[in-house]
Amino acid sequence: MQINEKHFQNLLRCVKEVSTASEKVKKGVWLGKSTKKWLQTAKRNYEKYEGDWDKEIDLDPMEFEDKSYDRYELRSLIHLTKLNSASCQEKFVRSCVANIFAWGGQGTRWARKSQKKEHWDNWKFTCFNLLDDKISAVNAYKDFHHLHNCGLMPAVGPAFYTKLIFFLGSGDGLIMDQWTSRSVNLLFNEEYIQLNRGAKKKSGDHYYYVKKENNYKVYEDYLLAVSLIANRLSSKLDQDISPSKAEEYIFSFTTDKKKTRAFLNEQEYFQATNWRRYVEEMHRPLKTAAP
Repeated sequence: MQINEKHFQNLLRCVKEVSTASEKVKKGVWLGKSTKKWLQTAKRNYEKYEGDWDKEIDLDPMEFEDKSYDRYELRSLIHLTKLNSASCQEKFVRSCVANIFAWGGQGTRWARKSQKKEHWDNWKFTCFNLLDDKISAVNAYKDFHHLHNCGLMPAVGPAFYTKLIFFLGSGDGLIMDQWTSRSVNLLFNEEYIQLNRGAKKKSGDHYYYVKKENNYKVYEDYLLAVSLIANRLSSKLDQDISPSKAEEYIFSFTTDKKKTRAFLNEQEYFQATNWRRYVEEMHRPLKTAAP
């Protein structure tokens, strides 16, 4: 795997911009949604359109804090709670999953499927194994990939089950969503991660989705690619950049100003979105069938 020098130099410039920005830019770009509010919306819609939330899902929004976590807080919350517990009880693990999906911004339409107890029963054991350090990131990906493609894990594709791997696991797994995937494909001049193209945005770019067909070998290539990016950044910046930190940098931040207006001022917006704007301009995945 060979990093494209032109694109890497642009990434390096963007990383330097973020590293000298305010703490709001450094940490705030990874703030998720309030789990309590996310579940309240999902519950309200579920009861309106589908059925009995308490019977079929049984997650009480009132048991969750009305708080938005950044990725460090959420990972610490999960693992510190695990260390202070005698064992990983199912209620605790389900609450972890709800926090992760709220943090990741899963649409509540999809949450009404992903959180169903009948579906959860199909994939909860891989979550237990991740928390108990009984399974590697790649093997967890194999499990989730199989379950999702067999229809046993609906509404939880690679972008979300790699979030489970990152937050529940020992730290050897990374999140592989549309933005980190597009960044890797751009930086290595190769479409390693296949993407579906969705709706067109006002900017001329499109929304993309990580295809469910990407198997564990693709995930292995992705992990290697991010490690190479981390090593290269470490060398150029003369500091230790972990793969997880490199993943943050290539994820960057949404360019949708409606979502950021109350959060970032103009200067902070451009600092936080430098790399995302570059990816939107430079990377156009091959056209594939709509999801």
